[in-house]
Amino acid sequence: MSGTNLEIVVSCKKEERLTYPVKYVLMATLEVSPEVSLPIYEEIKSSLAQQVEPLKV
Repeated sequence: MSGTNLEIVVSCKKEERLTYPVKYVLMATLEVSPEVSLPIYEEIKSSLAQQVEPLKV
């Protein structure tokens, strides 16, 4: 699966009552049958670990 992408389209509309920016988070889950053997969690963990720089103190 390395090198593949998952596109999630998010549609939203402006709420006229709001007069200030609202911060938000988008979360997604994947549900896979237990019989399907996918190393997806390991692949994501590895990919994220490569993108994050260690904190320099």
